[in-house]
Amino acid sequence: MMAATDGTVAWSIHTSYRDNLDARDFGELATRRDSVSGRMETVAPGLPKAAIWPEGDREKNAWNFRVRAESDKSAKAGKGDLILRWQTPAAGSWKLTLNVRNDGLDVKGGDGGRVIVTKLSQNEYNDTASVFVLQIPSSKLQPPKDVSAEEVVKLQAGDRIHLRFSAKIDGYGDQFLGVFSATPATGSGREISPADPASSLPQVPSVKKTGASPFRSGLFLLGVNGRWACSPFAEETVRLIHQHIPNLGVVMMMGRPEQFPRPEFYNALGIPTIVQSIGRGWEPFFKAEGAYEIDWAGRDLSKKLPGVTLSGDAHAISLPHPATWRAFEQLSKTAIRSGHSGHGFPDMVWMWGAGRGRTGHNPATIAAFRRDLLGTDEGFRASLNGGPLKTMKLRDYAEYYLGNLPPPSAFGLKSWADYEPMRRPAGKPPAYHPEYLLFDLLAHYEWLKLADFLGQTAVDEGGSFQCMPNPEDVANGCDFYFLNALPSVRASSEEYFQSVTYLDGAYYRFNYLTSERRAPQENGLVLESGGGGNQWPYYDHEVAYLAAYELTLATSASHLEGDFWPGSLLSLDGVLENEARRERAKQLMAFGLGFSHAKEDAANRVEPDFISISSRRIFRPWGTYWRPWQYRLDNFPAPDKPLAQGGYVFEGMGEEVLLNAKKVSGKPMLYSPSTATAAGWTALISKLETGEIPAAIVAAPGIENVIDTDFQMRPFAEIAPRYAHKQRPDGVWSGRVLAVTGSNELLADGKLAGPLFDAGDASVVITLGGQPLVVRRMVKDRPLYSVLFDPSLPENAPVTTAVYGHLLKQSGVIPHWTTPADSYARVYQSGADNLVIGVQSADVRDWAKQTQGRPSLTARLAYATKPETGVTVRVKTQPDTLYSWVALPSGKRDETASDKAGWLKLEAKGVSWQTFHVFPSGEASRAKLDQLAKRTQSFQAAIALTASQ
Repeated sequence: MMAATDGTVAWSIHTSYRDNLDARDFGELATRRDSVSGRMETVAPGLPKAAIWPEGDREKNAWNFRVRAESDKSAKAGKGDLILRWQTPAAGSWKLTLNVRNDGLDVKGGDGGRVIVTKLSQNEYNDTASVFVLQIPSSKLQPPKDVSAEEVVKLQAGDRIHLRFSAKIDGYGDQFLGVFSATPATGSGREISPADPASSLPQVPSVKKTGASPFRSGLFLLGVNGRWACSPFAEETVRLIHQHIPNLGVVMMMGRPEQFPRPEFYNALGIPTIVQSIGRGWEPFFKAEGAYEIDWAGRDLSKKLPGVTLSGDAHAISLPHPATWRAFEQLSKTAIRSGHSGHGFPDMVWMWGAGRGRTGHNPATIAAFRRDLLGTDEGFRASLNGGPLKTMKLRDYAEYYLGNLPPPSAFGLKSWADYEPMRRPAGKPPAYHPEYLLFDLLAHYEWLKLADFLGQTAVDEGGSFQCMPNPEDVANGCDFYFLNALPSVRASSEEYFQSVTYLDGAYYRFNYLTSERRAPQENGLVLESGGGGNQWPYYDHEVAYLAAYELTLATSASHLEGDFWPGSLLSLDGVLENEARRERAKQLMAFGLGFSHAKEDAANRVEPDFISISSRRIFRPWGTYWRPWQYRLDNFPAPDKPLAQGGYVFEGMGEEVLLNAKKVSGKPMLYSPSTATAAGWTALISKLETGEIPAAIVAAPGIENVIDTDFQMRPFAEIAPRYAHKQRPDGVWSGRVLAVTGSNELLADGKLAGPLFDAGDASVVITLGGQPLVVRRMVKDRPLYSVLFDPSLPENAPVTTAVYGHLLKQSGVIPHWTTPADSYARVYQSGADNLVIGVQSADVRDWAKQTQGRPSLTARLAYATKPETGVTVRVKTQPDTLYSWVALPSGKRDETASDKAGWLKLEAKGVSWQTFHVFPSGEASRAKLDQLAKRTQSFQAAIALTASQ
């Protein structure tokens, strides 16, 4: 605190998170003062920082200031906004005058920012009573420009006046200079009152604007800053992108769409626009309504807490809270009535920052959970297995996944009206507790109810709702399978980011998650142009193109959103002159073109030969750490990753498919839950008995324990003793892998890590060094094999591939392709004669090595490799047939003949990833290949961001 020598004036300097408006959470910065000059400045190193000194005679009550605000991400303690606080010495009318400019630090100038002047009475903490707001222009493209304002206001002694400075991007090149004065005035000043917290929400127009282009299939959605999208800077850029990607939509990030009129050129070009918000800027309302979550330790997550990710952020709100429903309902109505095609909820997740399953203790959340358990809530409307639309309640949801919802007595309660989520125990939390599973069911059920409500709100307003999980995972509270069963949700958009190994899960598992979708619903994708959509790109341009192209084919995506166009209030030239922004812009163009080309090709995955059941990670005990099921195949104890590398084509499904009427008949099934459910196991045996499943292969580590219908975890031997196997000690087991039935076929010379399990009373069919490795029991006349080791361990991959390959061959299943070790391929078919084969090398799949843990201009997933290396694949085709092909995006063309067995070898040198487009040779295919080869030129033109010819 600094007081002038006459005692009439007091200043202090504070910091705050950008979106925080609670003065109790401000941090005061230490300062030093020169008693002669009256100059005061902060002493801590780094940003934010400030200095204040008198302007001329102190009697003028005018002060110069120099301020450097910062982004929260880069600021010390995460608080980037800088607040100059002046305390009113006496009651009366005061004229407040402010003049400010952004000089910048060097010839490059600064990005600009904002200063908000507010009044805060002595006993108030809600810093929303605005006097005036000034936008501080950038000084990069023009000389520093002064902006000013003045206002006569009525103040009481001790009232605080805040000058709150925010950096537009960060504080690197910004330096705000100016003068503030406060002088007594005659007459009656304006009364400044705190804003109604609800005024921070979107304000719904009474009349709807018409003419918006409706949301449609096939859109590349460009994610942008909403203010930029409605500014004069947007039209040139959007028109240029539209030339290269005609089926274009725009996603505008903004919380108050009614404040930014939508330019008419979007309608003229037929471009649908979606308004997205996670609720930032609405924090005063959420705080006033008590809508922030409380964790199991009783901590209020409306405040920024050390070590609690997303605390103090809009992400930390209670999803079941009525205030949350009201806020997003108003966004939906406001967006659609303001002339937009719909609205979206990005990163729509349950608050996970305090730990998995540890947030849900807001009184409104608990009340919602009790209604759910009692069955007095409204439920959600879904259509499953092609059946009619029906209302589902919590009991229906639990029975779908687990076969039962236990009574309250199973949890020590007389009535569900007494339910409370589990509190933090005094000691170490147990690894599993039945209440974990109950809580996770409740959280996911409430998440689905909110999605259904917002979808129906948009439908009622004549628009569309886009829901974006990030991704499906227990900590995020998302259920992508059921989301796609909600007819009200027009678009579900799953986000894929970082390592391109996500193609593994996308190719083999994603289609199960969207299998309940019915037209006009559609599923799509979201790709980031860098960390959070705002940092250095993850990929070389060609890798970005291939990621978008293959993800679109693998998931049958109907739209792809690329986040985010760089630069706020910048022209196209302003974006392209900066290397970081230019690279992100090119990345987005590569995403858009890759998606567009995939939609043109309309290729589909090869028909799966068998089903692989594993545990989706949306409830505990199955999801206890980050490993999204639809990204990765290496979840315990599934053999999916080695089999994918080995060229097998299968359909990954969750265990719940066995309990329900999904079509699984006629195909062999692998059963590899991380912990089996009693209902799932019973259904598996039943389907073997009826012949719906002709053969099954069980991973023994997955049936060591079982979750019973009362949610208790029990030894599997108590549930199904006939099929149980006891674990043998850990060790390294090695020797010849022999199929001991028939001719004693040598499958491999193998070595295994981890435990083995005993054979029980089953027949041994494969051995390792003479010890049982696979056993068989007959269910009626159908085989049930038990694999007695962990097939998911990477060191066991050669044995896993050999063992499962032998067992699958008994059902007529063989690989579709082969690749070198650690390379992966995926095959798609377009029409009767066109194959598309995507091949990734080990290099492009090595995220940690290529990015060095943090992507940058020189450390990202690279497309080019050494000239002698590249990608190679052998694909099963017609025997003795000549094929013509083009590899993209390199543009290489050639003709290659398959051998007598039908194996066709394709390779491209000097690249880490490629798609091969293959046709039987002939005149008909030549024209198709000519058109495909032109994509190399269109790709280069698009990422150059030049007008198309």
